[in-house]
Amino acid sequence: MSETDLVISLGARFDDRVTGKLSEFAKYADIIHVDIDPANIAKLVDVDYPIVGDVAQVVQKMLPLLDDVNTDRYQAWREILKRYDELHPQSYVDSDEVIKPQWAIERLGKLVGEQAIITSDVGQHQMWAAQHYPFDRPRQWINSGGLGTMGFGLPAAIGAKRAHPEKTVINITGDGSILMNVQELVTAAEYKIPVINVILNNHFLGMVRQWQTFFYEKRYSETDLTFQPNWKQLVEACGGIGYDVTTKEEFDAALKDAIEQDKVCFMNVAVNRFENVLPMVPAGGALFNMMLPPKIEKEGEK
Repeated sequence: MSETDLVISLGARFDDRVTGKLSEFAKYADIIHVDIDPANIAKLVDVDYPIVGDVAQVVQKMLPLLDDVNTDRYQAWREILKRYDELHPQSYVDSDEVIKPQWAIERLGKLVGEQAIITSDVGQHQMWAAQHYPFDRPRQWINSGGLGTMGFGLPAAIGAKRAHPEKTVINITGDGSILMNVQELVTAAEYKIPVINVILNNHFLGMVRQWQTFFYEKRYSETDLTFQPNWKQLVEACGGIGYDVTTKEEFDAALKDAIEQDKVCFMNVAVNRFENVLPMVPAGGALFNMMLPPKIEKEGEK
C-alpha cells in the first residue's frame, strides 16, 4: 500500500484501521474511490477519480478495460513481494510444552480445511485466523472486521450453520469475546445447531494486553482474566458438550469427537499466555512503520 501507484477502493471508508497515519497513506498512488453514497467519497482521503455508483455496475464497466492489459508488466512487482515474504514470513516458534495459538489454527485447517466455515470474534485470535487458516474460497471466513464486535462469532456461526447444515462451522474465539454472547449457547442447543467454539484461552484480553505490553510498560489494567467460569460445565449446563484441551493430542481428539457428537460445544484450549500477534501498526503510525515479526532461521540457514 505504501509503494503502490494505484488504489481502487470499492465502498471502503478509509478508516484508521486501514490507513494508519493519513498523511503517509498511499503517498505515491492515484486513488479511484467508488461509493454509492457521494458523502463518503473523499471524506478522509483525497481521491483522484471519484465515482458515485453501485459497485456491481461500476465493476462490470471496469472489467472490459482490463482485456488488453499485459500482465508481464507486473513481474517485477511480484518479485518484490516474494522478497518481502522471504524477509518477513508469517512464522512462529512452535512448542510441545504449551499449545501455540497459531498452531491450533493451522491444525484446524489441516483437519477440516475447505470443509469448514470459520467465524471469529475480535482480538488476537481474529488476526491469527486471518494469517494462518488456509482459506480457499469467498465467504469461508465470517468476521466483523474493523468494527471490533466482540461477541460476533457465536451468533454468526449459528447463522452460518443454519444456512449450510452440511458444513462444519467453527467459531474461533477468545476467553474474553465468547462471554459477550454466551447466552446464545441455549439457542444453539434448543434448535440443535451444532457449532464448534474453539476458545484460544490465554487468560487475558489478549489484544489489549499486547498494547499494554508494548506501549504502556506492562501496566496491565483490567486485562487479566485469570478468574474464569468452568467452560466445560458452562456449555454443558446450556445443553452442549465441553472439552478442556492442554495438549496437541487432546486437541485432535476433542475436535474429532466434537464433529461426531453433533452438538454445540466448547473446546477450551489453553494457549501460551504472552504470545503476540504481529505485524501491527502503532497508533498514529504509518503503515510502512509496522512492527514486524522476527525472521525465524530454519535449520541450516545462516
